[in-house]
Amino acid sequence: MKSSRRLINQRGTRIPRFARRLSMVVALSLSAAVQHAQAATVRSVALSDHSAPGTPSGVNYRDFNAAYFVLNDAGQVAFVGFITGGGVDGLNNEGIWSEGSGSLALVARKGSHAPGAPSGVNFFNFYSPVLNNAGQTLFGAGLIDSTYVPNGQGIWSAGTGSLALVARDASLAPGMPNGVNFTGFGGALLNDAGQTAFRAGLTGSGVDDTNNEGIWSEGSGSLALVARTGSQARGTPSGVNHAGLSLPVLNDAGQTAFFGFLTGSGMDFANDQGIWSEGSGSLALVARSGSQAPGMLSGVNYAGFSDPDLNNAGHTAFWGYLEGSGAGGPYNDGIWSESSGSLALVARRGSQAPGTPNGVNFGNEALLTFDSPKLNDNDGIAFRGFISGPGVDSTNNEGIWSGAADSLALVARTGSQAPGTPSGVNFSSFFPSHGALQLNEAGQSAFAAFLAGSGVGAPFQNDSGIWATNRSGELQLIARIGDLLEVAPGDFRTIRELSLAGAGTGNSDGRPSGFNNLGQLAFWASFNGGSGIFVSNVVAVPEPASLALLALGLPLFAWRNSLRKNERRNP
Repeated sequence: MKSSRRLINQRGTRIPRFARRLSMVVALSLSAAVQHAQAATVRSVALSDHSAPGTPSGVNYRDFNAAYFVLNDAGQVAFVGFITGGGVDGLNNEGIWSEGSGSLALVARKGSHAPGAPSGVNFFNFYSPVLNNAGQTLFGAGLIDSTYVPNGQGIWSAGTGSLALVARDASLAPGMPNGVNFTGFGGALLNDAGQTAFRAGLTGSGVDDTNNEGIWSEGSGSLALVARTGSQARGTPSGVNHAGLSLPVLNDAGQTAFFGFLTGSGMDFANDQGIWSEGSGSLALVARSGSQAPGMLSGVNYAGFSDPDLNNAGHTAFWGYLEGSGAGGPYNDGIWSESSGSLALVARRGSQAPGTPNGVNFGNEALLTFDSPKLNDNDGIAFRGFISGPGVDSTNNEGIWSGAADSLALVARTGSQAPGTPSGVNFSSFFPSHGALQLNEAGQSAFAAFLAGSGVGAPFQNDSGIWATNRSGELQLIARIGDLLEVAPGDFRTIRELSLAGAGTGNSDGRPSGFNNLGQLAFWASFNGGSGIFVSNVVAVPEPASLALLALGLPLFAWRNSLRKNERRNP
């Protein structure tokens, strides 16, 4: 005999059969959604031993370059990969793939003709891919001719809509006399307008060690010279010339910024460095060694600089060190930013380090207190620094700070618990060989770190990982060596190595980034017998788990509201 019992809720109200079924379906769906969302927090972009798009059947990825991959705001990835299989040899076993067209596709392959080069001149190797938010790819490549002799290098970009040569060795350098050609490139960048900038060497008639380098940009609409060694340096007396140039940065307005040395009359070690930027609308000197450092006592001057960062507002940020009466010793340094509209001090050796006990200050016995800062589009800043003071020793003297220039917060410190790891596992140092600090538009930061403490083993066991902050500023573990990673449904691999893309960026300087403005993060991981490129959504907005729970919870909420209305009608 069937039971006549009916389910009763806590208030004594009978629960209709459809509601019971709905609640069971929702419960099961929620459980499945959570499992799916957890799996969806990491997306596999490409895996070794899997088919490589754009190549013949049976040709698979063998490995990926752990430094050359990039992520844009659409969640698309571009990378350098290596292949194996039928017909693959040392002359065609490398390529660049990109998701910029909407799906993963081959952009260029080793052994294929290089656009803009003579017939028979082919790609030989690839480096430094950049992917902008329009899905356009830029990269550098070495070349080889039909007799397998190296044929120089060049830069290619899809910024005009299709892959085209931007510049190549032995080609005329714009702004130079006939016969003065490019030789060697560095730091190729791509902004969201599809414009490029880079540093290059020069060779040819009249070129010597004093004038053999320059920076070029497409910011004016076509490739043009920005600055050249041996030429007059803007903002300096007549006869003072550029003597060495850093890799440039490039914002979406096509403006560049760079660091450089000076030579000429009156130059010495006290005044031979500077930072220049086009952020004001034309190239101008931002800061020069030997000049007064803002925020410091009169007579305390800049003595040297790092490469600057640049955002879309045209503001720069940089590290500098000091000299002069009142500088506070031979190793005094700080960070400056134009985020307030004019150049101002952000942090200085000897000042209180935010988020640490009173008396714990920036600076220690190390020569340098700070790394070069990262600047985002909201003028937020992030940097790594060293500290000293009460309770500080070699196990806890390093940290990462981020925030507005006037309200910095401590993101992570060595000697503190590493989120997502067992109790007693602490950060021991930041930025392994791959994984410098990255800052997005929302103020989230991402970095790689080494670990120490209970249960931490030898290298390649469980001694490092990648972390990022969510929109609330909470630090989250993205991936750790020794942990399992689901690379395909039901296929779990133990991570042996990790790499975060890029050498550090604020996401508006044209540099490659692995951490986009939505909080998605790209990383490379290797396992025993393979490797892959992945995108994490752990700190992305919106988070996949939240969306799944919201969507599946709506029917239950609707039923509960209906039930309450019914109770009000029939008390």
